[in-house]
Amino acid sequence: MNFFKPPLPPVSPDDRFDDIRSYTDEETAAAVRKLAANQSFLETVAAYFSAGKPALLQPFLKKKTMKAFFSLLDAVDSVDSFQKKVISETVIAEIKRRTVGTVHYSGFENLDPSERYIFLSNHRDIVCDAAFFEDGMLQYGLKTTEIAFGSNLLINKLVETLIRCNKGCIVYRGLEMRAQYEAYFRFSAYIEKLMNENRSLWIAHSPGRSKDASYQTHPAVLKMICLSQREKKCPPAEYLNFCRVVPVAVSYGRDPAAPLIAKALVIEEREGSYEKSRNEDLEHIMSGVTGYKGDVHIVVGSPIDFRPFGKNTDAAAAEIDRFIHSRFVPGAFHYIAYDRMFSTDRFTHMYTDEDEAEFDDLYRRYDAAVYRKILLQYANPVKAKTAEEEK
Repeated sequence: MNFFKPPLPPVSPDDRFDDIRSYTDEETAAAVRKLAANQSFLETVAAYFSAGKPALLQPFLKKKTMKAFFSLLDAVDSVDSFQKKVISETVIAEIKRRTVGTVHYSGFENLDPSERYIFLSNHRDIVCDAAFFEDGMLQYGLKTTEIAFGSNLLINKLVETLIRCNKGCIVYRGLEMRAQYEAYFRFSAYIEKLMNENRSLWIAHSPGRSKDASYQTHPAVLKMICLSQREKKCPPAEYLNFCRVVPVAVSYGRDPAAPLIAKALVIEEREGSYEKSRNEDLEHIMSGVTGYKGDVHIVVGSPIDFRPFGKNTDAAAAEIDRFIHSRFVPGAFHYIAYDRMFSTDRFTHMYTDEDEAEFDDLYRRYDAAVYRKILLQYANPVKAKTAEEEK
């Protein structure tokens, strides 16, 4: 029995999704023209690109960068040109040059350019996880995907504009129970629309980042994807297979936001809860974008066959976890943290004295409780990977 509409060519935006969908080509071109006229935005971009250069050259370099970036924005006439010329070839290229050792992409070569997918990824960095993934899609000549962002990240109109110009779609969170259900149902309907238009989606495997880096897929995410099919009596496994759900493992050699996250974990442990400050998400975004990340690995899997799991979304989530945990690529800092966390010398062959000295230089300055949470974040992926390999 066929529960689905056949894939359709892209159509004009549906009014039901106006506040959560990404921008069209025309909307993107208009929004980017406004960005080009925003002096404050251009100055912020110029400050980033000229940072670290000699002080005497700063005024000249900032002026030159502002002019060049204005021209870049002024030439944007579509979502694709914004993503390729502005985001990938300029912004991501600069982030990689400054803050990354090497970015390793694998599995992209096995994707079918004619197919749509839902890419379900572990989530560590607010911006860079999806940014590096989309850069990989472009590197392999594939169509970029829609990117699901939580509504908590709509810090201001500028950030919303940048998100929605970059194929960002919005998942509303933090609502009262009934309103939250309706928001998830509407986003599920939007996913169905994307699938029927043969467009792909990148979405985190859990609501928000994994603060302790345990990377556990939330079954609720799979249920939310299927929510729009309830009235159609469509079996979850059949619909998830239709969507072609692909697991993605993202690994960073270092996490610039680890101390910020550790402090939040300590407060949550001591007080029983933690409430983010107004600008905390922005602080984490800037830390992730500007901080050194070491080597980055983006590993893409194959579409999962959900038929063996039936309605058991817990088992389906565990299958996604198996991929993420086994394909995670730890760096020296992860192995150092594991050995210290569990008082062992199991992985001493995976790091040097210089690695340990660098680790200590970065993290020994924090008090014992925060330092312990930093160790936890780095150690957990090794713990999960090791457990998976020993099964």
